[in-house]
Amino acid sequence: MNTMQKLTRPAVLGTLLAVSVAGNLFLGGVLAGRVGARAMHPPAFEREVDARLGFVSWPRRLELRKRLLPPEAEMRRQHREMHALRMALAEELAREQPRRGQLEQALTALREHGLALQQQLHQRFVDTALELPAAERRAMMDALLQSPRGPDARGRFDGRHHRRHSADGDAQTTPPAAGPS
Repeated sequence: MNTMQKLTRPAVLGTLLAVSVAGNLFLGGVLAGRVGARAMHPPAFEREVDARLGFVSWPRRLELRKRLLPPEAEMRRQHREMHALRMALAEELAREQPRRGQLEQALTALREHGLALQQQLHQRFVDTALELPAAERRAMMDALLQSPRGPDARGRFDGRHHRRHSADGDAQTTPPAAGPS
């Protein structure tokens, strides 16, 4: 019996069919998981933007998110660049004798890249804010002063309490307006 005759036997064909179906189901599951996971659990930055834009309807929120956030491919590229800069810093710190010049250079590159990203986000924010009607701009500013998460792990200022100056010039700390829980 030659190889072709062995492969055309019903038992062998059934086994090959079962293996093929299992492989296709596995690959389909992986693809669906990748696509569905992003829809179910968007990145933290997108969740933060959505929380801050809660003052507008969902279709309007999607439109504003597109204006505020860079395209996903650009965000991934930026994250890869930041990761590479952090790794260069980590490598230098891991040396037996880190070199001062290399550390300063790595930190400078990391800081400059971070500032460039922040500048891009601020420019997108300004462009978007200028296109909004006054009521939406005020609502956006109120939302920015509120933090959906509370203080961060380092206790940094999160905008929940902001200073308002009274008529006599004294600064008064005011708690945020109660929002939906």
